[in-house]
Amino acid sequence: MRIKLCAIAKNEGPYLARWIHHHLYFGFRDILIYINDCTDNSEKILNKISNINPSIKFLNADKMRVDSLSKGRSFQVDAFNHMYNSAKDEGFEYIIFLDIDEYWTPRDFTTKIYDFIDEYKTTNFDAYSFSWMIDFPDKNVPPLQNPIKGLIKILRNYHVKTLLKISDRVEKISVHNHVVKNGIYLLDDGVPFEETDPIEQHKKSKVLHDYFEKNLDKIPKYFIYHALFRSQSEYLVSLINKGSLHTSDQPIFKKNRWGFVFDNNKPVINFSVKMDIIAKYYSSYKEFISNNSIINELHDAEIYFYKRYFFATEIISKNKLEVENNAKLFNGLTIMDDIFYG
Repeated sequence: MRIKLCAIAKNEGPYLARWIHHHLYFGFRDILIYINDCTDNSEKILNKISNINPSIKFLNADKMRVDSLSKGRSFQVDAFNHMYNSAKDEGFEYIIFLDIDEYWTPRDFTTKIYDFIDEYKTTNFDAYSFSWMIDFPDKNVPPLQNPIKGLIKILRNYHVKTLLKISDRVEKISVHNHVVKNGIYLLDDGVPFEETDPIEQHKKSKVLHDYFEKNLDKIPKYFIYHALFRSQSEYLVSLINKGSLHTSDQPIFKKNRWGFVFDNNKPVINFSVKMDIIAKYYSSYKEFISNNSIINELHDAEIYFYKRYFFATEIISKNKLEVENNAKLFNGLTIMDDIFYG
């Protein structure tokens, strides 16, 4: 079977190799990444990886992004549609769209993606949605660490990401889920994906509240590990809206964050991987870095990240009023005192 994994990346240099290796490790073979508006060395890293691994491809999508924005369209959705149509023309059977901070993960940390599809193939599913499991915001984690560890604290989220069967019945491509005429939609562990409130659930982008509450403390057999927070420094960098540097009508900070905090009403789940299994995973990653000869490029990517971090702290220190007006974005960040008071 042929499965296409697709992503869009912007200044993700420090993370690309880990993300690609992770999904190769779990059986994905064909990976396509559209890079856009990058000022780091993402393209150099991807060029070296794709030269060694022909099934990993990337495209500079700057022109597509400019065209989408000029027409008032979502670049992300346009890019996903372009990727879907290309995969369909190339004869792929399945496709999934993930961000570079999202990792398809089996609970046993062993099963491959094609084993998963074989397991549920008799259901004839058109769309199988995996629950988001978000990383716990740990104030003590240093920046640029591998988010995959032997023990990870995670929290369940309402959102999903979806593996889609490519067919002529697919009517609409979106970010979290898709529209398939007379489609069979499945959720965690193969249960039917129910939708009783299309507005609240954003057309199957989110699970039902009752389902969510019932499974709050459970780890699905397969899930999307979303390394949303990573570290305080990385979270802080993610808040800066680059568009505000070029035009005054853009907000300085992105609004789709809620602070470096977690919901106290939700249980924190410990996801553990056996020592020998995680050791094998790390060994495979080191081999991947060596085989692709990208150790120097990853070092350069980390240097660029710190430049972005210090630039972000400079913007924040000069816009204290704006920070106060968007206080919720900075909840839980203990590094704010260092920024303002040294």
